[in-house]
Amino acid sequence: MITFKQKMVKKLFPNHFGKLIKNQNGLTMLEVAIGLVILAVALVAFLSSAGNVSYFNKRAEQENKATQLASNKMEEIKRISTNEATGSDYGFSYVTSQTGLLASMTRNSAYKYSSSETEDDYTTTTTLEVYDTSTGAVANGDVSFDTPDQIRVIQSTVEVTWTDMKGQSKSVQLATLLHRRQFI
Repeated sequence: MITFKQKMVKKLFPNHFGKLIKNQNGLTMLEVAIGLVILAVALVAFLSSAGNVSYFNKRAEQENKATQLASNKMEEIKRISTNEATGSDYGFSYVTSQTGLLASMTRNSAYKYSSSETEDDYTTTTTLEVYDTSTGAVANGDVSFDTPDQIRVIQSTVEVTWTDMKGQSKSVQLATLLHRRQFI
C-alpha cells in the first residue's frame, strides 16, 4: 500500500533524488539547523518591529499631549483678546498693555514679549509680537507695545518642546494673528 506521502514524493520528485527522500525516516541535523536559523531571523524581525511600534505609539502620545498644551494656551489668549467688552479691563487692551498679560511676560524688545512654563516634560513658550499688516510681517516701526492703543494686530505664537524616548528634541508650534475689535 502506498501512503499519501509517498504519492506526493513520487509526483514532486520523480527522479533518483525523489527515491532518496522517500527512503528517509527523519530530519537531518542540517535541516533542523536551517529551520532554527529561519525561525530566529523571523523572531528577530518580529521583536524589532514590536519595539518600533512601541516607540511610535509613545511618540504619537507625546505629540498629542504637546498639541493639546499648545492649543489650550492659544485658545486662552484668543479668548482673552476677543472677549473685550466696552469699559472692561480684559480683551485686546489687556493683552497689549504692559499692565495686563504682558506684565507676566519677559520683554524681549518693544515689539516682542515672551514667557515660558514647564509642565511635566513639556516646556511651553508663548510669544506676543506686534504685527504690521502693511508689510505682512512682525513690526519694527513706530507701532510697538510702548504705544498699545495704536496696535491693530498682534501675532501670538505658542511652541511646546520636549525630549522623546531617543533623546531627540521635538516641538509643536501654533501661531495666529489677533485683531483689535472695533466698537462702533
